[in-house]
Amino acid sequence: MKCLKPSIRILYINDDEDDALLFKATMADAGFEDVITFVPKEGGEVLDHLTGLLPDLPDVVVLDSKLPGMERDEVWRKICANEALNHLPVVLVTGSEGYVDMIKERCPDLQLDRVLIKPVSIESLTQALQPFSKCVEAIQG
Repeated sequence: MKCLKPSIRILYINDDEDDALLFKATMADAGFEDVITFVPKEGGEVLDHLTGLLPDLPDVVVLDSKLPGMERDEVWRKICANEALNHLPVVLVTGSEGYVDMIKERCPDLQLDRVLIKPVSIESLTQALQPFSKCVEAIQG
């Protein structure tokens, strides 16, 4: 059975507005319609944005690993320390595999579900999101 219409609410966080627009358009082309983008000017805005969504959090967050005005792991440490958010599934998009080990070491409770190394293909992204998606329209085959 092939899923034609996945049901998943995705929050994409990236400080580059062009990347955010491209992500949203690419995901729409792949059948993901409920995509919200957040383009912070400073990495510190991420935690405020996420807590502002409570209790209506997205199904998954796709987060760029490098945000302005913060150390590379600062966003992760803050999400990890927040009991209302540390269960939230996160797909990390990064340019460095070593960064992932550092995050897991410093924040073992964080639900870091998938890690994608740039450049990211639409196939690897949709595969990473699959576990969080329900299919609302499918065809045999």
